[in-house]
Amino acid sequence: MKKVAILVKDSRDAQKSARRLTQALQRFNVVVSMAKTGGDRKKIRKILSHCQLIIAVGGDGTILHSARLAAPYGIPLLGVNLGRLGFLSEVDLKGAIRSLRKILAGEYLLDPRMMIQASVLRKGRAITDTLALNDVVIGKAGISRMIRADCYTNRNLIATYDADGIIVSTPTGSTGYSLSAGGPILFPGAHHIAITAIAPHAVGNRAIVVGRDAGEETIELRIILTDVPQGVQAVLTADGQSMIPLRKGDEVLVYESLYKTQFVRRKPYDFMTVVRKKLGWGRR
Repeated sequence: MKKVAILVKDSRDAQKSARRLTQALQRFNVVVSMAKTGGDRKKIRKILSHCQLIIAVGGDGTILHSARLAAPYGIPLLGVNLGRLGFLSEVDLKGAIRSLRKILAGEYLLDPRMMIQASVLRKGRAITDTLALNDVVIGKAGISRMIRADCYTNRNLIATYDADGIIVSTPTGSTGYSLSAGGPILFPGAHHIAITAIAPHAVGNRAIVVGRDAGEETIELRIILTDVPQGVQAVLTADGQSMIPLRKGDEVLVYESLYKTQFVRRKPYDFMTVVRKKLGWGRR
């Protein structure tokens, strides 16, 4: 690898760490381009179109942002954790610097992760779409009144939800917001998505897991906002970052994306050990 892009959180500590990584990479005669994740999209796309590896420096939020930027290019992504929990990252800064020689020589494993796409339809016309590695959330702002939505998988109605919102989560995102709302943990390699209502009115509205139907090539959900009370602003968020305002009657199509996030791993990913360690589930 001769060209590496560093995507960094806009903070003093993250940029200091990114500079240390840059110096280490340059000792291996690597051309390094650096950009802030919230910076000029045109500049970032230009950088990514010419690199062979992306290093995301920050917390899980930075890695999620970087994953959405990197996915269309199919470029391997190494997460360097400077945050607290660090579910998505592979190494800390010292570990990254120690591992550079082997990673640049191609001595690493790829851990492909499913992503989901969400399209918003208004009066039958697509108005926007977004990509997510963790989750797509239909939620609300404003006064404390519930929204109502019908959720379908293919042509079958799953449920009508009266709730504060609905989380549609990938296996990667199942240990995030979905888990805190009572959703199930899915193994990363699974081709399933979890649907979890946020504070549902009906006690029976439990989280469910949806996979591909027989003969279907992808998972697809259709969520129709049938009621948004006056004074409530419904919104769709992807990975807790991009935000799209919604209206009563809007349809949200959520489906498995053709894009994947290709995480760089130094060794096979031990999911259950990570879960035990990060969530404090007893012996390590």
